[in-house]
Amino acid sequence: MTLPKELITVTRTSKILAAIVFVTLPVIAVFAGTTYQASVTPKSTDTNVVSTPKTSTSSATVNWKTYKVRNKFTFNYPSDADLHELENGEVIVSYAEPNSSDGVEMKPGYRLTFLIEKLNSKTLREFIEEEISNGQGKIFGLDKPLTETKVGRYSGYTYTVASEVTTKYIFLPYAEELFIRITENVRDGNNRGYQKTVGQILSTFDFSYQSQTNSTTNWKTYTNTQKNYSFKYPSNGILDDSFPVQIRLSFMEGYKLSIEDGVGV
Repeated sequence: MTLPKELITVTRTSKILAAIVFVTLPVIAVFAGTTYQASVTPKSTDTNVVSTPKTSTSSATVNWKTYKVRNKFTFNYPSDADLHELENGEVIVSYAEPNSSDGVEMKPGYRLTFLIEKLNSKTLREFIEEEISNGQGKIFGLDKPLTETKVGRYSGYTYTVASEVTTKYIFLPYAEELFIRITENVRDGNNRGYQKTVGQILSTFDFSYQSQTNSTTNWKTYTNTQKNYSFKYPSNGILDDSFPVQIRLSFMEGYKLSIEDGVGV
């Protein structure tokens, strides 16, 4: 079959058409594809930034347990820690690394103790200074001197003694003639974060009797018909009205209130 001459003859017009079909159209296709890919790919302003999920610091204590005794104190502690209450009222929360082979007095971990003590007619600072002078300071030597400190929202005092395991003592005013002693021991040679855990525990510390001062629903009521007055008092209070002109209200924690003719003294 013989094609017409005009179909097999190369002309200027045929050259232009060939350039459009075999050169221009592929370039346009590549450009269009690149533009589309760029439009669907997320942009990054810094190639060195790696996206990481955000974590909340409060989530670290979500599954913690709570120690709480009414008219005493409360705090949160990790679920893998041990808690013990001794007969003298001391509360101990501790954690020791399992399978630790160190032949030392305290395994890696932490230990916190909480104990309510009497001031023996001294101010809190006087009591601590006498303790340092007569005992702790002489036996072990002060690693850090007596300074003011805060535990949660409470102000108090602290000092540290140096021994095989450094011991930090914290003292907080509690009630009339009473204070709470917090003893802190941490051994963390491998930087497992035990000191941070202790800080988190102490940040949750609160005096439960103070947190309940606005709740008097379950309080008892005393009424004196002769003197024509009455008042409410906590249900754990021990009331004695056998005296002629005085009523005495005392609590197992050691603080008391005397009332003469309806006036607290």
